[in-house]
Amino acid sequence: MVKEAKEHIKNTWDLPGGGLEEGEKVTESAKREVLEETGFKTEITGLIGLYKGASNADNTETIVFVFKGELGEKKTEELEDDIIETDFKDKEEIQGLQLREENRKEILDQYREGEAYPLDLLWQELSLLRPEN
Repeated sequence: MVKEAKEHIKNTWDLPGGGLEEGEKVTESAKREVLEETGFKTEITGLIGLYKGASNADNTETIVFVFKGELGEKKTEELEDDIIETDFKDKEEIQGLQLREENRKEILDQYREGEAYPLDLLWQELSLLRPEN
């Protein structure tokens, strides 16, 4: 998990994430954001779900893709400026954290239960998200 430094969400904990860059696929974005915010490479293995969220200080509504992945090697200790710290948290620790959004507990419960959709679902239903071959 990451502890946020942005003023409107400062000191809240969240899952690594962020917005798409121009021309980027959602799975590419997820891998890039995990690397930028935690220093770890990751391989995306499934889709936990799609959720409604809020972004930025103005609470712009967003669609949040939450992926399951396999953590790879630590590539850097350097984190983005808007991240205070990163840490692995167990279920009990998460219960006491101030989370950016309350649905994070539900998302983490779904992850622990092993619920994940195959990535092919994205490519079949949302062809605009198809990965480059």
